[in-house]
Amino acid sequence: MAAPQIIVSGLVEHSQMDAAQVLAKVQSRFPRASAAGLDFVVPLMDCEAEFFCVSSTNLEFRVKALVAGAAAASSSSRTVTAAEMLVRATESLWGGLEASLNSGRRRGRPTLVRCSIEDTQSRTTLLACETVSPLRSSGAKLAFAIGAVLTLAAIVLIFWQTVTPHSKEARESNILGISISLFVSAGLVQLPIFANWIEWKKELSWKYVRSVP
Repeated sequence: MAAPQIIVSGLVEHSQMDAAQVLAKVQSRFPRASAAGLDFVVPLMDCEAEFFCVSSTNLEFRVKALVAGAAAASSSSRTVTAAEMLVRATESLWGGLEASLNSGRRRGRPTLVRCSIEDTQSRTTLLACETVSPLRSSGAKLAFAIGAVLTLAAIVLIFWQTVTPHSKEARESNILGISISLFVSAGLVQLPIFANWIEWKKELSWKYVRSVP
């Protein structure tokens, strides 16, 4: 039986554990996981995930669509069908790994270092999972910088109002206007970044990788 052409390849970082401990934790979410393949295997719907403990803190995995399921698609749509199955299976797999490998310590949460859908025949990457948090993106850094500038400007203007001769009513009105306009603006400019982060935390985000000719 020929090996699947489309697979998912990924790497997870976790707190220090040996292979037996990792398997035991994974079995808490995937009871059918068993020692097989390189280290252990997790059966998924229409797919199978094979794991290899590269080190005590690195877990490498490959997800492949079961040939019987992939063969149900026509020749022209077989790659798309396999990719759809792999995306669903990988999202389910990562949800289980994220929960089972969490040690509960401050820095004990597992991290998805890399994850991509690859064509094993052409050795090209078709889809890549976005593993970098939106909070660390260039857009987020710009939004945080703008927010900091607006906040600093508000503080300077409020201080200036306190040392400039004004009536009490005028001073309070000016300070209120500055606070509403600048502090609210500083918060709103960062709101889309946090909205994207919340969506990113809910499920894996995949992006198309353009092939280099």
